[in-house]
Amino acid sequence: MFYQLLFIHLFRPFLKYKQTASPLPAHVSPRKFCTHAATTISKLLRLYKRTYGLRQIVNLAVYITHTACTIHLLNLPDKNAVRDLIHALKHLEEIADGWLCARKTLTILSIVANKWNIELPEEAAKLLERTDIKFAAFRPMDHISPKRETLMHTQIQPRPIPPLITNSSNQTHTIG
Repeated sequence: MFYQLLFIHLFRPFLKYKQTASPLPAHVSPRKFCTHAATTISKLLRLYKRTYGLRQIVNLAVYITHTACTIHLLNLPDKNAVRDLIHALKHLEEIADGWLCARKTLTILSIVANKWNIELPEEAAKLLERTDIKFAAFRPMDHISPKRETLMHTQIQPRPIPPLITNSSNQTHTIG
């Protein structure tokens, strides 16, 4: 799965380019590479679930699944993207029983789908609503807009570092 994740990371920055303006050769399609990698990740995750189950999967699988889900969201309403997105969300829900990061990933995917105005398949929308309710305690209070977040960070003033006095001598040393 990690190998496929690297393909997505390599080609995802080029998704915004049109074929004519892309710095890549004409025969290279970033969308095809990303879609193929995300589909392969979904297949491998289904195979892993059938073989071992997802209760004690390594937490890196959450990040890999999250990345694949973002590509599936971009490819909606393609039928393969719908299938793979629904399976991935179900897998994340199962993983969320053991990993807090999977709960946060489900919240992030819900926020992203709303922010990008993506019409989710009915089953995926219901699943995200169910997980929003189920894991409400782990959800951030509200999605903070970037402007509000900037204002919050600019209002916080750092505290000065107090001087340390050593017992062996009366010299004052500052941390720094």
